[in-house]
Amino acid sequence: EKSDETVKITEAKAPKKTKKEEIAPATKQDNTPVDTTTPIKGDITSYLTIIKQLINDNFLMQATDLCKEISAQKLSPEQRLELNLYRGTIAFKIKDYEAAKEALLKSDSAGYFLLAETYKALEEYPLAYSYYEKTATYNALYTAAKMAISIKDPKTAITYSTLAVKEGEKTNHPELWQAYKLSIQGLQESGNPNLELQEQVFTKAIAHPNVTVEVYNDFALFYKDQKDYKKAHTILDQAIKRFPEEPESYYNKCCIFIDTEEYEKALDELGKAYQNGYNKYSKIHKNKQLSILRKDSRGSKLSQRYYMSSTDNPRSILKSNNLERITEVYITHNLKDRTIPNDITKFTNLRSLYVGTSKLKALPPLIADLKKLEELNIDDNPLTEVPESILNKNLKKVTLNIKQLQTFPFYLTKFKGLKTLIINSSKFTKIPKEIAQCTQLEKLIIKHTKIESIDREIASLPNLSSLEIRDTVIKQLPKELSNLKNLKNLKILENPNLKYLPEEIFTLPNLHTVEFRKNDFPDKDAQKLFNDYENIEKRVLGVFLAIMQLNREYIEQNGRSEDLFNALNTSISLLRTNALLLLAEQEIKYPITKNSEVLVLGKFTSKTDDLKDKIESKGIKITNKYSPTTTHIIIGEKPGKKLLQLIDKDVQWLTESQISAADKTDQTSLTLDISDQIIKQIKSLLLSTEENNITIA
Repeated sequence: EKSDETVKITEAKAPKKTKKEEIAPATKQDNTPVDTTTPIKGDITSYLTIIKQLINDNFLMQATDLCKEISAQKLSPEQRLELNLYRGTIAFKIKDYEAAKEALLKSDSAGYFLLAETYKALEEYPLAYSYYEKTATYNALYTAAKMAISIKDPKTAITYSTLAVKEGEKTNHPELWQAYKLSIQGLQESGNPNLELQEQVFTKAIAHPNVTVEVYNDFALFYKDQKDYKKAHTILDQAIKRFPEEPESYYNKCCIFIDTEEYEKALDELGKAYQNGYNKYSKIHKNKQLSILRKDSRGSKLSQRYYMSSTDNPRSILKSNNLERITEVYITHNLKDRTIPNDITKFTNLRSLYVGTSKLKALPPLIADLKKLEELNIDDNPLTEVPESILNKNLKKVTLNIKQLQTFPFYLTKFKGLKTLIINSSKFTKIPKEIAQCTQLEKLIIKHTKIESIDREIASLPNLSSLEIRDTVIKQLPKELSNLKNLKNLKILENPNLKYLPEEIFTLPNLHTVEFRKNDFPDKDAQKLFNDYENIEKRVLGVFLAIMQLNREYIEQNGRSEDLFNALNTSISLLRTNALLLLAEQEIKYPITKNSEVLVLGKFTSKTDDLKDKIESKGIKITNKYSPTTTHIIIGEKPGKKLLQLIDKDVQWLTESQISAADKTDQTSLTLDISDQIIKQIKSLLLSTEENNITIA
């Protein structure tokens, strides 16, 4: 089905964004999609370039279609290698690791690193090491060392971190300090820690211009463990000089002063840690070493002074002299001028900002000045604009619940750290393909909207684990949802126009919970199918859903002969009924004759004995047990365990409806009375040498 978003390819490269488009957060990005329905003509290299651009833009479904079209063309060996690289990249990004491996093994050295990552995901670690080593870059060797640490193989970690250090020193890599850190971790976790070597590597690490304060603290704790407190203080003083606003160094100095029984100094350092935003209160209260400070009156006052970490009304706390204690701010009432007050910047240690129902339409740029801000939660606000400075801020977690918007907010595609998105009570009618560019998105809720369609590129979101679609006018879900390999929770609720649930959804490998209610597809039965039969093969689950929805095409492509029969033994009435309906559509190759032997199996609309009597009245033999002479089985619902032993038998299967249909029309197609006279005529014709007679026979 062609969509309104596809256009013909006119250039080898996707059009570049203008400067205005790059800085306008509420303006739709111009990522020209590919019309994959257009026959492949002209320069294949141009199409490969377009595939690469689509992958970079994370429009993976379009890229997949174009890959399929190009793969059928005559390609040079180099073009085939490049195409396989792109096919492998797409499969890896949607977490289809087996498909990624298959494609990347047909690529060249350009795919080695991704192939190593694929083997790591498949937990085939020796092969992963091999391809990391073949890649031989700093990043590949560092990743190999990091993998070794994660699987508790410290000796291998030391090997690869050493190789990474050599490569990083040779190329002056900006993240070299991370390889030093892994080397230390490998040494510490191995049986032979080699303290002198650790000290040397620590010294190199903290000398690196891009090192973080974490390495300084690890170095100081290394000396603390050896009770070399003087050197530990020296390292922490260097850390504080370089990173004066990081609280962990002050906290560690406090712990060292307790070791040396210098409690006044310990209290001073604890106060500095609080002042700089130290908010690990549970850690402080569980630390037995700090119990002596908690007993001290000054320590108790310090704890009380800084322990409160949030407020419902930031304006009231602005009058206090202790703004440095605040690490979380909750704004839950309507804001003046529908914007966040400038005073928010006075919370210098703010790490989490929540803005509830406040009619907020725009985020002020000053939020970008909150240096320690890690989490931003904008809940139930008509947010239409976000400044570039905030979009590019490296936030760890962003949660947006945006409502009452007239158009899709394209700024979302640039929002770093966007993990949860709730689109609520909005007027636009389509979730566009640009949703795919929210690559960190883990949870998506679309509710109480006029949404009519969701672009299939939603299936390009590799980290999406929870999806809810509630109270929309959507008519169809994209079958490409089957590419959401990480999806664990799915809710489809109150969508009266949604008549069909793609069967591919039930084949998702990690889908654990579903909730279907008040839709136009058989949602109650689909819910029961998923809950009651979650342990059966995913393929069968999809086929059973197709049987319930009478999707003959899906059954033909994915079903097996036994699926319809196995459906008859389930607890779902609709599934059993439709399975019989589909069995009745199958061709009758061997009609029942008076020479037939019939086994009746299962439950029927009429009494089983009545059905048997009807068949016997035509002079046909009924058997109660299968034997080699049995020619036909009339199957009904819930045939039981006997069915499993009979599925592969060479018999003609019939349903009650086929028998009834023959009775109503007085047909003999099911019960032919073949007389001896007819048999003699057929035999005579078959023995003839004339073609016409054979045909007549």
